[in-house]
Amino acid sequence: MARFLLAPLLLLLTGCVHADLGDPRLRPKSRAFAHPEETDAGRELRPQFEAHPDASGLYVLRSGLDAFVARILMVDAAEKAIDVQYYIFHDDVTGRFLFSRLLAAADRGVRVRLLLDDLGSPGLDRLLAAAQVHPQMEIRLFNAMARGPLPGLARMLDLLSRPRRLNHRMHNKMLTIDGLAAVVGGRNVGDEYFDAAPGVNFADLDLLAFGPVLGELGETFDQYWNAEFVSPIAGWSSLRAEPAALDALRAELLAHEEAQVGTRYAERLGSSTLYQDAKAGKLELLWAPTRAVADLPEKIVARGEALEETLLSKRLGSFFDEVDSELMIVSPYFIPRDSGVEFLANATGRGVRARILTNSLAATDVSAVHAGYKGYRVPMLEAGVELYELKGTGKGVRRAKRSGLFGSSSASLHAKTFLFDREIVFIGSANLDPRSIDLNTEMGLVVHSPELAEEQRAAFERITSPEFSWYLRLDDDGELLWEGSDGGESQTLHQEPGTSWWQRFKVSLLSLLPIQGQL
Repeated sequence: MARFLLAPLLLLLTGCVHADLGDPRLRPKSRAFAHPEETDAGRELRPQFEAHPDASGLYVLRSGLDAFVARILMVDAAEKAIDVQYYIFHDDVTGRFLFSRLLAAADRGVRVRLLLDDLGSPGLDRLLAAAQVHPQMEIRLFNAMARGPLPGLARMLDLLSRPRRLNHRMHNKMLTIDGLAAVVGGRNVGDEYFDAAPGVNFADLDLLAFGPVLGELGETFDQYWNAEFVSPIAGWSSLRAEPAALDALRAELLAHEEAQVGTRYAERLGSSTLYQDAKAGKLELLWAPTRAVADLPEKIVARGEALEETLLSKRLGSFFDEVDSELMIVSPYFIPRDSGVEFLANATGRGVRARILTNSLAATDVSAVHAGYKGYRVPMLEAGVELYELKGTGKGVRRAKRSGLFGSSSASLHAKTFLFDREIVFIGSANLDPRSIDLNTEMGLVVHSPELAEEQRAAFERITSPEFSWYLRLDDDGELLWEGSDGGESQTLHQEPGTSWWQRFKVSLLSLLPIQGQL
């Protein structure tokens, strides 16, 4: 009873308000642009599309530099429409630069639709409110939280009052232009995803895609954009800015762009593989049948049988069930649960080689996830699964920074890739953990291509080599061992590598908590 009596008082004190969705004019429905043939780039690429009628053109974005260059080149080339969907959009060097280019595209008449998860991208209200003034920009938030004069407190109170609803987030990551080209994969928008952070940068993966799959990606974006769980920035009266705010934002972002000219990061972008290939007109695409797969936005409220129909895992399930000879999983956050261990045991039992790469405790950025994962290692190894954990640091990782494999001398895995029988590849936003499977919405691309599968298999072999990753096995007493090498010297360790007793103690405590379903 006290909770219900206290809630109105807290709301009064903090001024918490939700978006006004009563006026349909605030959230008009719209559709993705679907006529690439009406653009100069579409007409230029038309012969390639006609030569590969049942395939999409793909370019793998391995490095953070290539991934950022791809997004900037796409936005600057857009002629008709840009759709942007992210879980995280940081107000940092790369985030501000990309936002500046989006605003510049709107200034030249391109329609820009920006959809962000409200929990994943806090602190952007001022910037978003100013940009929303632009007649060519529309900005919406997925599963939005309350606003108020004390933003942090308003969000916290909203989480306490609606925990079940607000626990579901939009983890999707996509940027498309003109119904022609898209970037889909594991990267959010922020310095740590684009090799621009001074500390740890993520090892991640995106696909740059052209062609037929854009129709499916457009439909996916529209499902989210027009969903009832999406709130326009204009739905809060406190976020309805004046034209002067837009002018000030333009000047602010222009100054930010000018400040980046000649920086070390700008020089590195100019040397990126994608930039050099595009500049030379030698952007070679891999053509293959490609499908977009995604959770439906209704996943955040569906229950029972209705929930089953919304799930990305259902759309991917047949690929796992039908794997015949080899399964390779790259998932930075990996919690298989008992059902996953049983699936892997059945697969290895019928002769499937199952190999998994995830983060070590030293490499992970979420210790709680490692706490949820650690107890499944022994059962997986007993079932015949080959298990690898990415190193956080070491001589090999430092050398890899110079070669471009990692963006810094400390590494953390963030790519989400599944390979089925060296023929089918999934690249997207979904981890194999309870949060991705049950709570958040996810998306990705499924590519039927032995060539891409072989390329990703080779990348897996490289990153799981002893200099970059630990190979886990059991000793004669059934205890865990970590095997690797550092500078050519073989290593065998009996506890979590590169960690302190305090880190291991905290993870052990976390593993006792009943929170696995939230990880």
